[in-house]
Amino acid sequence: MLRLVAIAGLAGSAVAQVALHPLFGDHAVLQRDRPIVVRGTARPGEEVAVALGEARAIGRAGADGAFAITLPPQPAQ
Repeated sequence: MLRLVAIAGLAGSAVAQVALHPLFGDHAVLQRDRPIVVRGTARPGEEVAVALGEARAIGRAGADGAFAITLPPQPAQ
């Protein structure tokens, strides 16, 4: 079973508040062999890292706190 993980970098001593879009919940089904766009929210300007299996990507939340980070296509598991 693969798990999707989103982690934000810490800004100073503040604890980051990262939330994945509700689409990425338990039992979510992702399309194989297509790029995976992970969406969610964090503090504005926060760096966010996402991981799915061995795939990793880093992005940054916009001024509105929204982020969209693309992972490479994955084969069927």
